Amino acid sequence: MKLKWLANLDKYQLLTIVVSVFALVVSSILPIIEVYKNFIQGAQLNSSINQIILMRTSGENKQNLLQEMILDDLLSERPSKQALVIFSNYPSLNAPIQSRNRDKLKVELIDFTNGQLIYDPPEHLIEKYSEDKRFGSSFYIPLVVFNSGKKFAHVRSLIMIAESTSDSSKKWAFTVFVELNPEKLLDRRINLNDVERISKMFSGFSIGSGEGLKVNPWFIPIADANNKIISRDNIKLGMYKIRIFGYGAKDEILLEVPPVEYTLTKRNLLQSFIGIESAEYLHVEKHIDGALSRIHH
Repeated sequence: MKLKWLANLDKYQLLTIVVSVFALVVSSILPIIEVYKNFIQGAQLNSSINQIILMRTSGENKQNLLQEMILDDLLSERPSKQALVIFSNYPSLNAPIQSRNRDKLKVELIDFTNGQLIYDPPEHLIEKYSEDKRFGSSFYIPLVVFNSGKKFAHVRSLIMIAESTSDSSKKWAFTVFVELNPEKLLDRRINLNDVERISKMFSGFSIGSGEGLKVNPWFIPIADANNKIISRDNIKLGMYKIRIFGYGAKDEILLEVPPVEYTLTKRNLLQSFIGIESAEYLHVEKHIDGALSRIHH
């Protein structure tokens, strides 16, 4: 009954009332939003994955694996041409080869060659030892992080999770041990060891409101955490969904990077062992198509 007067209003008067009420509601909400942004809202970190670089196998691990591959080759029923060359240069290896004594052969191989053999293993041996823990694939994923929030943020740890797209129960975890020096990462003019490629130990990063920051994390595999086994195997060939999480001082998630798909190929794996970083640029082809579509002839 009290609202009977509304029936006497035409549609223009009703519209004016609705607009006025809406404006009143918005004007009352805006100060609340401003208070929230300036005094309550925390950091809002954003980033995306644009490149995934599979790192080469570390020098010492590679040398140890090469020794095992050479032994396999020398003791095989059909040794490669390289194995036959080694045998012809070091005939003293014949005795342990004939007796199939792998331990003695390894000792004599190291003693006689001083560990200076030049040997390019066949692909099938690289694939075989890709399951060895010393092979352990690691990744360099450069990130540009922007803080659109109103408060300062400190990310003390970054965690990468690789989940198999064919079997979601299979996951691999990686954490940042060091940051890389991008200028030296792909420098082929000199033979750099892993220590020279490192920029610094990773202790996290801090970023203020409205600021952007580039970090260069080198993610290494973690087999277990909190007495829970994550994976006992190395990451294998296949397609994965890659996610990165950043945690703050109170173990809260401050950064959750949108997931991307990444395919670990046989070529990537072989390159990582022979000493070449394998880079995957995730969005380049899409960007090239987009750029070409904007060019009018």
